[in-house]
Amino acid sequence: MPIVSKNRRREKFLLVGEMGSGKTYATCSIARVLNFWSNQQIVHVIDTEDAWAANLEEFPEFEFQDDEYRIWSPNRPMSVYRAENVAIKVYLCLTYQEVLDATDLIANDMKSRGAAGLEDWVVVDRVSIVWPLAAPHWVRTVLKKDPDEMQRAFVASGKTGDPFFEYYRSGINPMWASWENRVLYELGGHVVFSAIEKKLNKEQNKFKDKNFILMMMEKAGVKAGGNSGTPGLVHSVIRFWHARAVPVNEWRMLTCKERGGRAWFGKDRQLEEGVSFADGYLLDPEFAGWKIV
Repeated sequence: MPIVSKNRRREKFLLVGEMGSGKTYATCSIARVLNFWSNQQIVHVIDTEDAWAANLEEFPEFEFQDDEYRIWSPNRPMSVYRAENVAIKVYLCLTYQEVLDATDLIANDMKSRGAAGLEDWVVVDRVSIVWPLAAPHWVRTVLKKDPDEMQRAFVASGKTGDPFFEYYRSGINPMWASWENRVLYELGGHVVFSAIEKKLNKEQNKFKDKNFILMMMEKAGVKAGGNSGTPGLVHSVIRFWHARAVPVNEWRMLTCKERGGRAWFGKDRQLEEGVSFADGYLLDPEFAGWKIV
């Protein structure tokens, strides 16, 4: 039986948290639940920090497939893990071009599966690492300049900030939006982005965070690293955070945005032992409201 949203819409999640908060593990737990209830779905992963192999060691139902391991880009592996009903395909991507190339491969894979591909998942772990790769890629491929040399010249002239700032509006942002929109809207399937958290900037300067980010994330006190517009494009924004001030040192999750723009600022939920992200959030009718059919 497949696990589907209550209105069969394509779901778009953004998981936010500090290092070690369990974002990758949470996504693995979705794959575990899919394995219990699905019909041969695939989880396609763009892995920017080589973290999935270590996390999947804690999910023994997913077995590494030696015969499907291959090098898809210079010195970059594509690894496949299979359980009874779900396959996980992990692309290690350390440059922006590799992210683009992996997205092409994922798109072709999903398209080849027809209607079944529309229930597949695409995971970008972490999107906050992909974002800073975009600027030097644009400088290198469009301006035909060395971004490292531009950085050195920028510093030598006594300037501070981002040496590529003047190019964001004209070229870098549109290039990024083209890729991000492709993942969110064109590929089909369900999407999970993860991002390292950063402090909100409420100061009255040109770097102040946009009002919709301040409103959405004020309760959490942090924002997602990477492109500031990403939280506005997804249905759900969930923060995983370390509650050190409670009697027991524990991880919790806070739902900052829930589909269609509804804010659940009061929904501070403990991730209880033995309850996965999928069980405690994805299948909870009070939150994501997915159903098993």
